[in-house]
Amino acid sequence: FNQVEIDETTQNIKTYGETIEQSSCYTLEGCGHIPWPVGVPPPFKPPTRFDVLRWDYFNETHIYLKNDNDVIDPLK
Repeated sequence: FNQVEIDETTQNIKTYGETIEQSSCYTLEGCGHIPWPVGVPPPFKPPTRFDVLRWDYFNETHIYLKNDNDVIDPLK
């Protein structure tokens, strides 16, 4: 039963993708200018490295890349 559901879902996704590709001819960019994956807008490209969202990496004892000058620091 699961395989039948997976096959139906895969076919539905394929059909929706084809519909989006056909509909792309009505956009300002014209046919063939659709983002990948289908239906997902292109990602935001930050103008500088300082506009990139910051991630904090840490473990139980230290924080890594806390700021632009420190690589590792004890976690407080």
